[in-house]
Formats: sequence, structure tokens, C-alpha cells
Amino acid sequence: QQCAGEFMTLLVSALRGEAEWSTGELSMFLKHAMFHQEKSTLVCASCGGSGGTETGEMGFTLHLTCSKDMSLVSLLKDYLSEEKLDPSNAWRCSRCGVKTCAAKKISLSSPPPVLPVLLKRTSSTLNKNKSKVTFAKTLDFSGFYEGEESLFYNLIGVVNHHGSWAASGHYTADAVGSDGKWFTFNDTSCGPTWGYPNYSTASLLLFERKN
Repeated sequence: QQCAGEFMTLLVSALRGEAEWSTGELSMFLKHAMFHQEKSTLVCASCGGSGGTETGEMGFTLHLTCSKDMSLVSLLKDYLSEEKLDPSNAWRCSRCGVKTCAAKKISLSSPPPVLPVLLKRTSSTLNKNKSKVTFAKTLDFSGFYEGEESLFYNLIGVVNHHGSWAASGHYTADAVGSDGKWFTFNDTSCGPTWGYPNYSTASLLLFERKN
């Protein structure tokens, strides 16, 4: 199941500069088209001092860790919620020098025109999580990104993994055309998508920022 996300990452990395035919202009285009800024802030539990890093990330990788059905919005909220580091991952504060279970908070900025969301359904044992992840064809991201009070994305593509085992199975894709009609791509065949995209098989979602 990881193949879809890994392929997308490798392809974009190649286009951004690791391929001989790539250009600086293409790299900058992809950076602005698919990457947002993600800031991770750590707050010391002893003195309140803080530190952190900011990186450019290509969308979200959301881990499905429970067997119950859930919504994409709830997964995103969990991803951005504050967490306390466990003792094995304690952070040494540069202000007071104490190694502490700091509070970690993620904040987002610079929402991209195209937003990939990988639903990671696999575990270390290669078992697949088949829980339903519900999502709307228009997603309200208002409040998720700093300074963006009204932000909406339209779903434009879904990559599906069929099969009960992460190391095997079959991929199909659903995509929407400029006329709003959805089509399913399955190897060499293509036809209209019947019903809504499958909540249990979706592994990679692609959203486009709504003007």
C-alpha cells in the first residue's frame, strides 16, 4: 500500500532536481504547487522556553492507528493537536538545559494549490487497516493554516488499494474531469465511477485549492 505514496514522492523528487532533464524552474513550480510550510514547536515543561524547526512538506501523511471508522477532518485535527513527548523522546531545552517531556505543536502556513493526503493503512507487520475514512468532495480547511480564515479544497483524485495484505493487491484510481464527471482507471480500462469514491480502499487523496 505504501507504493502509491512512495511513487509520488520519488517522482516529485526526480522532477525537482534529481533527474538530468529537470530544471530549476520546474523545481520551483512543484515547490509552490504541492508543498506547504510545517512548523514544529516544542515548549519546555520546566521553564516554558521553546524551540523548533520549519520545513517544506508535500501534503500530509496520516497514520490510521485504530480499527474504527473515522473522518478525514478528525485525522487532520489529531495530526495538528498538541502532544506530549514520551520520556524516550525527551527534548533538552536550550534555555534551561533540562531534558524534559516537552509539549509539541504543529502549525501550518502557505497552503499549496494542490494538496496530497496519504492515508497510511499499513503496519510494521504489513497488515492493512481497512477502516473507512470518510471525506467530502469539498473540504473546509479554514483555520488549519495560519492567516487563512476561508480556505476550501476540491477533491480531484483518489488512488485505491484493493486487497487485504499491504505487500500485494491491486491499485485503481478515480479522477474528475473538467466537466465534473468522475472516471475510474483500472489497468487498461476506463469508465464512469459508480457512486462515491470508496472510503475503505482510498489510500491517496489529491485535492485542488478552490478559487
